[in-house]
Amino acid sequence: MQLLNSELLLHARRAGLLSVAIDRRLYFPRTDEGPRELSYQARLRKASRTVTKPMVSRTTNRITYWEHQAVRFSFRRYGSDWGLALVPSWVFTRDGLRDVITGPRVGRLATRRSARDYNPQVAGDLTFWAWVLGGGEATFSLGGAAVRITSRFLEVTTNEVPAAEGPVLIADVEIDEDALQKELSELAQEAPVQ
Repeated sequence: MQLLNSELLLHARRAGLLSVAIDRRLYFPRTDEGPRELSYQARLRKASRTVTKPMVSRTTNRITYWEHQAVRFSFRRYGSDWGLALVPSWVFTRDGLRDVITGPRVGRLATRRSARDYNPQVAGDLTFWAWVLGGGEATFSLGGAAVRITSRFLEVTTNEVPAAEGPVLIADVEIDEDALQKELSELAQEAPVQ
């Protein structure tokens, strides 16, 4: 497993991604000009997304931190097969590169940042990250050609889906964007943990 993780980290670095190796998260750095936007082939059409953007203080009009769309990965064994599990996540940095903001509150803030990501958004994120890791191809290799990974997702189809009793409601989660940005800005101002 360690060899697979190391090879995927190496593959990602070749693709221009940075990593937080300890928890296997991958993210894009900022560009020299600032935000990074990527165009990619979504499931049905060409799409683009901003994967790295500066968060600017409303009071000082200065960049307080950078927000990076990220993905956490892990290899898992399913019977005699191996799978690559991807979980969309966030990374916050002070400089848009490697100065990652850490601490006990960051995970909670990233979760709040993702609170409105329902199944369609997560499916879009997974399609994006499969496209990134696969370089736009249906398969990619690790360790030369020793390991081939497909960019297709596993799926299961069933004809028998029980009907829900009554209406199915999705709770609308209220997020105070100003409070979230203020809390992340405070974390960015704190000295990095050594």
